[in-house]
Amino acid sequence: MIRILLVDDQNIMRQGLQALLESNPKLKVVGTAEDGNSAIKQVGILKPDVVLIDIEMPGMSGITATHKICQQFPKTKVLVLSSHENQTYVTKALEAGAKGYLPKSTLAEDLEQSIWSVYQGHSQIESRLFEKELAGVAVSQSTASVSQNGASSTKKQLVENTSFKFISNTCDLDDKYCQKIETNTRNNENELPSKINKAILKSAFERTKYLMKFVLSKNQRLSIVLIMAIVVAGGIVTNFLITSKPAQTSAANTVEKPTIPNFVAATGYIEPKGEVIKVSSAIADARVEQLLFKRGELVKAQQTIAILDSRDRLQGELKQAESQVAIARAKLNQVKAGAKTGEITAQNARLEKAKAEKAGQIPSQKAIIASLEAQLQGETSVENATIERIRAELVNAQAECQRYQSLLADGAVSVSKQDGVCLQAKTAQESLKESEANLNRIVTSQTQKIIQAKADLQRTVTTVDRQITEGQAQLEAVSEIRTEDLELAKAELLEAKAGVQKAKANLNLAYVKAPSDGTILEINTLPGEIIDSKGIVELGQIDQMYVVAEIYETDISRLKIGQPVTITSNGILQNELTGKVAEKGWLIGTKDILGTDPVADVDSRVVRVKIRLNPEDSKQVESLSNLEVDVMVDVSS
Repeated sequence: MIRILLVDDQNIMRQGLQALLESNPKLKVVGTAEDGNSAIKQVGILKPDVVLIDIEMPGMSGITATHKICQQFPKTKVLVLSSHENQTYVTKALEAGAKGYLPKSTLAEDLEQSIWSVYQGHSQIESRLFEKELAGVAVSQSTASVSQNGASSTKKQLVENTSFKFISNTCDLDDKYCQKIETNTRNNENELPSKINKAILKSAFERTKYLMKFVLSKNQRLSIVLIMAIVVAGGIVTNFLITSKPAQTSAANTVEKPTIPNFVAATGYIEPKGEVIKVSSAIADARVEQLLFKRGELVKAQQTIAILDSRDRLQGELKQAESQVAIARAKLNQVKAGAKTGEITAQNARLEKAKAEKAGQIPSQKAIIASLEAQLQGETSVENATIERIRAELVNAQAECQRYQSLLADGAVSVSKQDGVCLQAKTAQESLKESEANLNRIVTSQTQKIIQAKADLQRTVTTVDRQITEGQAQLEAVSEIRTEDLELAKAELLEAKAGVQKAKANLNLAYVKAPSDGTILEINTLPGEIIDSKGIVELGQIDQMYVVAEIYETDISRLKIGQPVTITSNGILQNELTGKVAEKGWLIGTKDILGTDPVADVDSRVVRVKIRLNPEDSKQVESLSNLEVDVMVDVSS
């Protein structure tokens, strides 16, 4: 089976070629690329047998890519498939190392045969292009062969010991032409040096006969002119074989020594120093109230980035905790002082104060709970009504869809009309799902608020009741100072102080702060929104940018710290970036960067390697975090 890499900047062309070639069980498309840079990377990764490449592509052209592929991967054959039939393109492509050149008007069966021929080491050029170059063959002292599919080999490949596929037993031309060639060949055969294999001359004769047959079958009116040109070319070929040096060993008999490329190709992505940090909140289901920075602004470590909507509530809890400290301290002083004139009156006053506090706070908090429950009921009712309406619309849309499907089957309506009606049913279905999800969100969010409010109420009741109980007990024991009373007062003061520390810690959570110096790269949560798994902002130290490359486990042993790296990206980066390998990962995992190639191996095992960009290149991409890039590591050093 021949493994093929398709390279064309037009997606529809790649898809069409892939479908065409894979209809042949002996051909397999192992990958696709849309420009020269990605083609070189794919060849290094996929190791295809044949690369079918276009010429005009963004970035690196097909001819430049062909030259690099042939240099770095000599076992991979390149076949150019282009809309250009200009002879300049043909010459440049072959000089770059391509094994053949076909126009995009080539028939499907001819393309498949040409791929097989190139895979077997032969060279291919479309017949019309060969006819244009026939005179050039004589000038360059080379021959060309035409295979059964209408493709022919070129002068440069013959000089480079390329073997050719041709048909030597099908010549049914007019006898006078074949006899003339054969007579000239036999007359010259005796003049060949002893070291020249006479089979070469016979091969040239057979190719010339077949070319004449092909031309006659294609265009009878032009055949005379072309036959004369072929006869002249045949004589020149014979003279060339007589006067040239002994033929070199055929490439078919030469055993190539495997060449290991001096680079490792991979995909990667750009990230700032220390990776991108997602700054979030430790409070579950928190909502952002204020956002203090904009995208692109610098922040310092521990600087407040956002304020949550729980701040006011937590500030109230802190004040309450501080008041508990004051009460506990006063109680301790009271125990130390012992009974004094008016102490009973004072204790009564404190007790009444606690009762008044209970009478004031509890109704207020109950009112809050009632308001939340009413809000939940109202929003739920509205959303339920919306859901019922959408369900009715869905039922009607589904019925309409079924009716139009029946009409379509009877030919009463067009497919587009039926698709438009059925699309309404799908839209209604999606709207229903969205409304149900919104209802669930409302119920969950409001229920959580109600639970929290009830917890606050219970905490207030518990606290105030405890204060009242303690006040009553203190009133009874005001005239007596016991060691137990003194120790208890001290413990209560410590507990109150601990409550203040806890309240301060909780309040501090309402202020989301930067964990380190950096730049705001992205804002994921705006004021009024609930914080999700993406966090509030993404923070990074863009003063030094890195590339994280996914290196295949089979190549990781070739990488060393300090090796130079070249980074490119299709259409995004105007210039190549450079850097050095800075850190090799310790774990082997699967690829995170899948790209758009439908035949890519998503289960490949890779090691993540960090590449430090040079300062000038780092500045260039400081606003391109997470950009997917192509990486080439020079492992020759």
